[in-house]
Amino acid sequence: GKDYWYAFAGNPGKAPNGSTPGFFSRVGLMPFTDVAGSKWEAAITWVYQRRVMDGCTETRFCPTASISRGALAQALADGLRLPPTTDDFYADDDGSRFEDGINRLAAAGLARGCGGENYCPSQTMRRGPLATALAFALQLPPATQDYFSDDEGGPHEDSINRIAAAGITSSGCGGGKFCPSWLVPRGQAAVFLRNAFD
Repeated sequence: GKDYWYAFAGNPGKAPNGSTPGFFSRVGLMPFTDVAGSKWEAAITWVYQRRVMDGCTETRFCPTASISRGALAQALADGLRLPPTTDDFYADDDGSRFEDGINRLAAAGLARGCGGENYCPSQTMRRGPLATALAFALQLPPATQDYFSDDEGGPHEDSINRIAAAGITSSGCGGGKFCPSWLVPRGQAAVFLRNAFD
């Protein structure tokens, strides 16, 4: 029907006039041309069908591109099913496709800016800060175990251990390491988010 393209828009549940269609199904629907055969295909399918993550365009997911702070905020707000808000919390996300998600996350007290009154929505995420964002947004309890050898004394060690204890990450980047300074591809972020919300 005429609402079909909403599946591929920036906010899949919203019609051009700002309303939300009464019924909408994405089961089995995958419009992306760059996901088949990817090692992250199953996770991407999961987060897309459950409206946790959208593509970078209408037909591409961009699994190897780094996820941004704004995209992660949107995914967390959508994954947590946070309610709408009319409050605007940050000065630098006006016009961003992720402004809605950033504000919803902030309204719930689950967002942390990047300094001043800014959120830095286009800044790319590294694995350490991603762990901290997940642990904070999901309100994960403290861990009683130290899981990785390469985050000792780092600012994200506590959060990394929390997401490991919660089963959001199991093997880190391999070899007993988490690699907190590595950038996070969108496909890999889909794995973290599936583990967080499944």
